Amino acid sequence: MINIKKIYITALFVASFAVLQGCSYDALPSQQGTMNQIKTAETFNWGVNKKVTFEIIGANVEINSKNTFYIKSEDGVGIVAMSHYVKDSFTGGFIIPAGTDKVLVQYGSIKKLYDIYDSDKITLNLDEELSSSFQ
Repeated sequence: MINIKKIYITALFVASFAVLQGCSYDALPSQQGTMNQIKTAETFNWGVNKKVTFEIIGANVEINSKNTFYIKSEDGVGIVAMSHYVKDSFTGGFIIPAGTDKVLVQYGSIKKLYDIYDSDKITLNLDEELSSSFQ
């Protein structure tokens, strides 16, 4: 009578051998460069964030009302929100994801879409925006 234990061990050994022979790896190239030789495109940006300067030019008005500024991505995701008096000027920076090409700026009824692909500054002149809305 054949010993079941020996058959099981032999089958296990043959299966393991077959699996190990089926696994292979690609050999590394024979000539390898150094880290100093690695080149990327000049337009490649390693950063995951981009700093954008936001400038608000206050309006020349008698009543200094307060409203909220919203800066959002083009698809409506909020980036910055802050209260601001219409007469006051302000300059500050904020961080956005590096892949963001456009931002939407909203102050009350004023809504403007800014292209920031090649720019790192946004300027909103409230005096011009408000005077054009009354004409």
